[in-house]
Amino acid sequence: KLFAYTLFSKSPSAYEYLRKIFPFPSETILHDNFSSAVTEHKKDLTDISKIQKRFEYQKKVYNLNNEKIKCVLAVDAFAGTVMKRIKSEDDTDNCKHIFLFLVCPLDKRYKPFIIHLKKTLTGNGCAEIDSLICTIQEQSKKTNFPIRYCAFDGDSHYSHFFRSQFDFLFKLINDYEDINELNERLDELDFLFITDPLHLWKNQRTRVLVNKIVVNPYKKSRSITGLDINKILNLGPVLTDFSQLSKMRDNFAVALFNLKNANELLTNYSEEGFFFFFINSLWVEALLNEHISPQNRTYLLTILLKILCSIYNKIKENSLPQNVSFRKSSKNEFLTMFTIEKLERIIPTILVTRYEICQGNLYLGLDRIGTHVAENKIGNIRSLVHQDETIGKLIHLAAKNDFITTLSKADDVIKKTRLNQGGVCLNIGKNDEDFGGTAS
Repeated sequence: KLFAYTLFSKSPSAYEYLRKIFPFPSETILHDNFSSAVTEHKKDLTDISKIQKRFEYQKKVYNLNNEKIKCVLAVDAFAGTVMKRIKSEDDTDNCKHIFLFLVCPLDKRYKPFIIHLKKTLTGNGCAEIDSLICTIQEQSKKTNFPIRYCAFDGDSHYSHFFRSQFDFLFKLINDYEDINELNERLDELDFLFITDPLHLWKNQRTRVLVNKIVVNPYKKSRSITGLDINKILNLGPVLTDFSQLSKMRDNFAVALFNLKNANELLTNYSEEGFFFFFINSLWVEALLNEHISPQNRTYLLTILLKILCSIYNKIKENSLPQNVSFRKSSKNEFLTMFTIEKLERIIPTILVTRYEICQGNLYLGLDRIGTHVAENKIGNIRSLVHQDETIGKLIHLAAKNDFITTLSKADDVIKKTRLNQGGVCLNIGKNDEDFGGTAS
């Protein structure tokens, strides 16, 4: 019946056609069997006081005892439409956004699950969302799914979280050259904030496409532009299609930021163009390359971490030249590769990714270290709306989708999709490449 209900939820019209061929239950039978359970599930997801119940439910689904499955809390918002009741004075009737709080176990053997849904007036972070994050994380500590990290996209509201942790983390990086010693210190930390790699790669693509970028603002050098780069690489829409800027998928990242393109720019364009692509390629290759071993991923991330820390030190200690800025301005002709705020998001994320790879769990899903899974979840919910994107409908469908995917975990089959859904599982790569040196 669960299989039939899943088919019906995906497409009622297709289900009716299949019923003419196969002896599937009627819509009435499905409604009688699942409607009350989905309604109860929706109540739990929208009531912050039911968080413990949600964690206990997941424990029963996986028949867990005292196991601890480390998790990321991915926070993202999506918009719906508003249908306000006549003469209503309830402010919640004006809410046209939903915040999704998705618990993502780092171990791919456990499915992500929605822990809370919150209606809001806007899709921007605020003090209320901050409070909910802290509440969820705190209550997760005594469950089988402790939340170790919280992941955001580029919402500037969350910069205060990254600022509050950065100086301490940066000092650890500088104080402990040895990876193992640094990882031991990270073991002691309770909760860290990270960002989403795909979102940052999208930003890097946008930055070079519409601006003149200088790699080293303190040295006379050539600037780089997306149009010049495209003349060399002939990437077409991978680089120049503006319609893709809002949601850069992993296939765009792989086709754009890879070591082959970096080498091509070194040969036929400039050292500056090579360096810009090289540092972005290190991260893309570490997360999306399907062939390299965990040791190679650690190596690439270590190199990237050292480079970015050096860049951060340089721009923090020195003022920018008058014709260079962090953000686009009519007074400045050139932009830096990164803003300080972006580096304070990127460096902890790379540090956490390398740390988790070093833990040796081959079921680690690199896509779980970010918000990409939450974006996919939102996409799945939207695919079920059938042109009705009212807030109430979206919340109902989110609850139904979460209910089905949770119960069907035993039937979950890994399928080969267009690529990796934001990052590979650590057990996929076996090749050990000899880079001729050490990053430790």
